[in-house]
Amino acid sequence: MAAVGDLTTLANVKAWLNTNSASVFPTTNDVLLARAISAASMFAKTWLSMPVVPATYVETRNGTGTGVLFLRNRPVLAVTAITLDNVALAPSSPPSQGYGFMNDDTRAYLVGGCFRQGVQNVVVTYSAGFQLTDQVTLAASMPVSALSQTWTCDRGVTVAGVSFVPVSGAPAAGQYQVAQANGAFSYNFNAGDVGKAASLSYGYVPYDLEQGVIELTCERFKTRDRIGQVSMNIGNGQTVSYSQKDMNDNVKTLLGQYRQVVPV
Repeated sequence: MAAVGDLTTLANVKAWLNTNSASVFPTTNDVLLARAISAASMFAKTWLSMPVVPATYVETRNGTGTGVLFLRNRPVLAVTAITLDNVALAPSSPPSQGYGFMNDDTRAYLVGGCFRQGVQNVVVTYSAGFQLTDQVTLAASMPVSALSQTWTCDRGVTVAGVSFVPVSGAPAAGQYQVAQANGAFSYNFNAGDVGKAASLSYGYVPYDLEQGVIELTCERFKTRDRIGQVSMNIGNGQTVSYSQKDMNDNVKTLLGQYRQVVPV
């Protein structure tokens, strides 16, 4: 991983760049590759017009006059607060019973009421992005590469329903640290917590989306040897032509499945 929020890892990109199983891509270009990963990740997130890395959003919207409000960022993980005409609403409890709000992965709902028509009279606080929770046994140091899918950011650790506290330094009992070394991230825990069963939540990248970013990164990296070159004569009347597209059709297909194309 080059940086928090990147959509693939240095190790995965280097594995794709290997041309045969016996080769090992050298470390001499790690810095350039890390920069290319961050650039390709930013390009992909901008092109998709949707969050991949989980984050919290606050939207001020016009009331729809219905009980449904489509949210701009998807997939929605949770709606945590809604105010309507400056009045704080409570969540529907139990879900879909009794007056209050609830959500699915694209919309907020007001059960038993409606978002009264108005101008900028609804404020919604919610989180969106791709998030997973793995069940793990805590170790002193746990590399994110051991998680079930590619990690993008930390979303919390709980043990027996109690949330651990993230810290920047060495963790005490009930705390954890997310550390980076040589381009790789790991979770570090206090010796007193080692061996405990825990729920570890994190942002992740779907496999097909990550593959698109890997291929985009590798293409951009390879083009540095032919900057601005459109074609090359290789002799015997043969010419090699290079695509000038910002991404090839395969990458566009992989990324396009996740693109948000309808404005909200």
